[in-house]
Amino acid sequence: MRMKLTINGVNGSMIMMAGFENSTAKSNALNHLSLLWLRPQKDEWDELVSHASINELVDQLKLGFGIDVDAQELLDLAPAFDEAYTFNTQVLSMNFAKKSAAPIESIYKIWTIDPNCNLQNARQKGFVMGDPAYHMKDLMKSLEISLPEDFIEMPDHLSVILSLASVFLEAGNFEAYKTFVTDHLDWMEDYQKRLENLDTHGFYLALLAIVQNIYKSEIAR
Repeated sequence: MRMKLTINGVNGSMIMMAGFENSTAKSNALNHLSLLWLRPQKDEWDELVSHASINELVDQLKLGFGIDVDAQELLDLAPAFDEAYTFNTQVLSMNFAKKSAAPIESIYKIWTIDPNCNLQNARQKGFVMGDPAYHMKDLMKSLEISLPEDFIEMPDHLSVILSLASVFLEAGNFEAYKTFVTDHLDWMEDYQKRLENLDTHGFYLALLAIVQNIYKSEIAR
């Protein structure tokens, strides 16, 4: 689904091989969730929301994070491809429509905390390519990860964030993973409010609730 980040070369000082419970289950769940926030492609979407895949996601969430999700409820909410594609295009894509709710971190945070930046929108929300985006770009550069072309202007898209969190776990970089999740998933409540103000599909609200629970679970460790 056009989103599988891998580390080509890693600064050895960034890797800290210490035990982290059920990291494989966590990584698998995060990667699956990252794909569900992408603009869908027919065959891949049908596989992602199949009975087997949803049940596997639910199992991984329970094993990795201790999060209980009703698999049947998620299956019942899952939209068919056409509906998912339309919702993603009209609501989840980056555009200037009033009903747009793109899952991009910078939009929901103050654009920059740089005291030397005197731009008019510097202390406002609602803009892309803010501090979180540049931090994401710097992280991926340090890990020699190439950002997919679709995300060049939105490196802090939720799909990229979840995928990179998965990469940290796969690499055994558990300290960086904890810091990363703490820094880059702390905007979920603001995003939830945005989605709830729109005619949002219940499936995506359920996915967001899962991500929120992951964030709460990890920062409490």
